[in-house]
Amino acid sequence: TRCSGPNEVLSKGNWGLLVDTSESGIYEGLKTFLKSPNSVPVLSSETLSIYNEFYGLELYIKRIKKLLNG
Repeated sequence: TRCSGPNEVLSKGNWGLLVDTSESGIYEGLKTFLKSPNSVPVLSSETLSIYNEFYGLELYIKRIKKLLNG
């Protein structure tokens, strides 16, 4: 959905489908995808890299270690 996190990772919809955060938004997004799946941008390796930078496991491990070590 179009909210903080996915919006940054998908470059505001350039690298994936973003929909409004509502029942109708999700419905419309699914309908768009089912009608023409090739029109939806495919996640690229760059998208995965950006995801890992903001939300990846290594980042959380570093944050936990920092909390534990003070």
